[in-house]
Amino acid sequence: MAGTVGSGYAAGRWRGCAGGHQEEALEAVVRGLTPRPGRPVPAGGLRVTVQMATGSGKSFVGAAAGQRLAPHGAVLVVVPTLDLLVQMIGSWRAAGRSGDMFAVCSLIDSELPYGVKATTSPLMIGMWLDLAAARRRPVTPFATYASVGAVAVLGEKVQ
Repeated sequence: MAGTVGSGYAAGRWRGCAGGHQEEALEAVVRGLTPRPGRPVPAGGLRVTVQMATGSGKSFVGAAAGQRLAPHGAVLVVVPTLDLLVQMIGSWRAAGRSGDMFAVCSLIDSELPYGVKATTSPLMIGMWLDLAAARRRPVTPFATYASVGAVAVLGEKVQ
């Protein structure tokens, strides 16, 4: 199904490939992360939490929302565990997310999917974000809850 979902979404036809509950969740996420006209964005930014049953498509919904809201920008993905971080990278790729991806966690590069680098250095994080911006490429940093403190440098660079 990942190939079908990924190719369908990448081609802009994802609705035909997703279940109704995924479409509903995606619309709710996009609404929750879209600033309201005439209202200031809260100081901490706009955030949402997706709660769905195991195996029902949370990863896909998150990837589709990130792609819709920031197709050419930066999207930070935060997850609770290292295993889920690795899984999430694959899910975002399958959903059509392109550009640079890196992991802010304790894993080493060889433990991550091909082409994904790891660091906990704010200096490296900033450098990778600046490089992606200079090349006008989308960038997706993935972090665990334990490593999210190193992501403070991302503040204004990540949507």
